[in-house]
Amino acid sequence: MAQNKRTNPGEVLGRRTISKIRRYFVWDCSSCGTRGLNSKKCKQCPQCGNSKDVSDREERSADIVDANYKHEGADVTCQFCKTENIARFSCIECGAALDKKFAKLVSKFTVGPTDLPTPTRVVQIDDKGFLPDATDTPWMAGASTNEVEPVVLKEPALFTPHQRGADEPSPEAEASTKQKSPSTLGPRTESTPDKHGRTVLIVAVTVVMVVILFGMYMFNKMNTFTQTLATVESVSWTYSLPREDYAARSRSNETENYFWRPPSEVFDVRSNPTIIRYEPIYDQVWVEETCTRTETSSYNDTDGTWVTQTDLVSYDCSGYEQRQIGTEPIEGTRWTWKVMAWEITTPLSANGNSYQVEYPTFTPTSTLRQAGEPDTAFTITFTYMDNNGDAQTAVRNYPQATWERTAIGKSYDAVADGFDRLRAVSGLDPDYKQLLE
Repeated sequence: MAQNKRTNPGEVLGRRTISKIRRYFVWDCSSCGTRGLNSKKCKQCPQCGNSKDVSDREERSADIVDANYKHEGADVTCQFCKTENIARFSCIECGAALDKKFAKLVSKFTVGPTDLPTPTRVVQIDDKGFLPDATDTPWMAGASTNEVEPVVLKEPALFTPHQRGADEPSPEAEASTKQKSPSTLGPRTESTPDKHGRTVLIVAVTVVMVVILFGMYMFNKMNTFTQTLATVESVSWTYSLPREDYAARSRSNETENYFWRPPSEVFDVRSNPTIIRYEPIYDQVWVEETCTRTETSSYNDTDGTWVTQTDLVSYDCSGYEQRQIGTEPIEGTRWTWKVMAWEITTPLSANGNSYQVEYPTFTPTSTLRQAGEPDTAFTITFTYMDNNGDAQTAVRNYPQATWERTAIGKSYDAVADGFDRLRAVSGLDPDYKQLLE
């Protein structure tokens, strides 16, 4: 038995994280009842301003954390006046920009001719700290943390008064409008699934049409007949009589013991030791093997989310298993003997290439007898001209009476189909007239 087993079966050999899902950790305001506030980002209720208290109920949200969750509804402190703000463009107290992108946009809000000093444009914001022409969806009361809409700025384009009228669109806007005009757009490109489905349909219809046309062609060729003359080129016949004889036949049998009595009518009985079969041998064998399993764990992360992590763990699953380690020969006896019995032997046969049929005479004996009805065949080889004027040959079998009415060199009216095959001969085939109708 093998002794090279590992020291620690079940030992973890490796671990790889295959899935990590974050879900929001939310709290409900005990003052106004607002639900689904992010525990990490919203320390105050945006509806009533109540601060998060230990009595407020916290729970794990069923919603998966969005990739941009760190920037949705986060508390922001103004660096100028130190006022606490929720996610905003500008400070609600002093109007300072709280977002770098917003600050860049504010710096571009200028008016006046380019050749004069450009005064700074005063940006008017509402009581919530947003631009009048900007669209923003802040942390909304009563909404779950993953329902915050993305921020989209929509600041109107600025222009100088001496360049164009107040109602005149800019050249860039006109060019954009012309480019996006439906009349100037090219044909719409079909989606890949639609094109693929249409291609499959066209191919299927084409295949069906080809099969139908090919079937119609074959049917038309098989049922198009032309008249011709079929001349007897040669004839032949064959005869076969099945027979069986009575003689000594060898028989054998194998047994797992040495005591067996063969049938009483047999003779020349012999016995020889032999291997009857091989019996498999099984034993407990130590098998070294590495297996894998998945382990799932969950924890509360420091960023206020609940993380569910799935790891693929490889571990040592070696152990003893019942396996085949060899075979054991099972010895026995092979018995051979002979017995008298009837069996099929060589048939009595004859053939010829003329109209003179001479069957051989069979005389049964005590050890030879007829085993069935004789098998005969009478064949005529015809030559004929096809629809293109080419010489063709056909071999056909007929009953003996019909075969004897023919003569070598005699011609008969016949019909051939569209494939130049001889289908019927007048006076020999009963369906000749039916094919001409």
